[in-house]
Amino acid sequence: MVLTGNPHNGSSAHRNIAVKFKGPAINDLYIKERAVLEMCRRHIPATDLEPRAVENDLRLQVLTEKEIKHAVINTLREATPDDELSMILFYVSDREIIRHLKVAKERGVSIRIILDTNKDAFGIRKSGMPNRPVGYDLHRYGSDVRWADTHGEQCHSKMLLRRSPSGRSTLLLESANYTRRNLDDFNL
Repeated sequence: MVLTGNPHNGSSAHRNIAVKFKGPAINDLYIKERAVLEMCRRHIPATDLEPRAVENDLRLQVLTEKEIKHAVINTLREATPDDELSMILFYVSDREIIRHLKVAKERGVSIRIILDTNKDAFGIRKSGMPNRPVGYDLHRYGSDVRWADTHGEQCHSKMLLRRSPSGRSTLLLESANYTRRNLDDFNL
């Protein structure tokens, strides 16, 4: 299972997402997590993971850090005017992603975004950065921007759904915020 939640008490009330899966993508996850264990000089458990054949049209892939950024940008680039993009984001400040959202909107892509207000963090009042100015900017470009109704907790989810009239969809469920720190390999 991969989830967006932080495993500590201070984050227990946050709104998060998770995905439970089996099959070949487990190898992707193992390889990426193994790299972290090696970097930390931790014991690496033995495994006999074997790729399994996929019997349907679904494709699941595990991505981390900069790979997430590339997947988001590619999804935004590939979106057509007939597509609908729906997003839920805790933090969005990566200028390249913001630029691609604006370009997609200029092409006529329908974009709906729910943002965390960034007003609370573990009982401390915050200024609304970075989402409030970014949300205002994206709204000016015509995106449908809404604010998560939080009451001390955070809308901690990170999700991008692209729905096409053909019935094909792309769903990116991430644990990384759309920030330079998370997407440019500065934070695991």
